[in-house]
Amino acid sequence: MFSNTISTKSWLDFPQITKKCDLAEVIIQFCEKKRDSLKDGDILCIASKIISKSQGLFVDLNTIKPSELALKIHHQVPRKDPPRLIAKSSYK
Repeated sequence: MFSNTISTKSWLDFPQITKKCDLAEVIIQFCEKKRDSLKDGDILCIASKIISKSQGLFVDLNTIKPSELALKIHHQVPRKDPPRLIAKSSYK
């Protein structure tokens, strides 16, 4: 039976994903610990960042040396992104 309400809950104790891993297994183990919190019909949303991290698709921005173009864009376009992120985004 479905209800007409939507609620959200964030679990701050979800394991930190820091390297390539079997994300499905991590989620299953976590949900087993949270069994009393989950009900039939619940929808579990996973951020794309967690998926990328579990696939090893992340970069330490401290290892990126911004190009002159990235620095120029950073100074000309008002944005909060650091020049390293602009440099990484401009790589093909």
